[in-house]
Amino acid sequence: MADSGERNIGLTAILALAPNTEIFDSGPGAVPAFGARRRSASAMSYFVMFRTEQGKLRCFTIGRHGAPSTPDMARDMAKELLGEVAKGGDPASEKRHGKQNARDAMTVGELCDRYLADAVADGILGRRGMPKKASTLDIDRGRVAVHIKPLIGA
Repeated sequence: MADSGERNIGLTAILALAPNTEIFDSGPGAVPAFGARRRSASAMSYFVMFRTEQGKLRCFTIGRHGAPSTPDMARDMAKELLGEVAKGGDPASEKRHGKQNARDAMTVGELCDRYLADAVADGILGRRGMPKKASTLDIDRGRVAVHIKPLIGA
């Protein structure tokens, strides 16, 4: 349930939040998509919502209200996070998975190419510890070319 009143998030608004509600920053000097929520009787936190370059909607929890976060500190952090998003970053993904993101990761197509190159160079062994036969590599190449790369390669 969201509050639609025209006001910036301040200490008064935070203390007036009822359980299971959220408010968004609105009014003069507001930060778009910056909000505060109260889940239970006492737990309040600040968050910012944004879309990634791929168009996925993310909600990033900035921190809990109280020590050390105040509404103004959380608003400043939201501005920094939205600036990072504008440069192509995904703070929510980085928080969850570390600094490596989708742009740095190997694609399935690249993984298949690497597998085939290693298999040809006898770097990949079969079940009995022997290099894969040429006929098996031909079947693997066909599966990669016909099924894997066209469907999930990128």
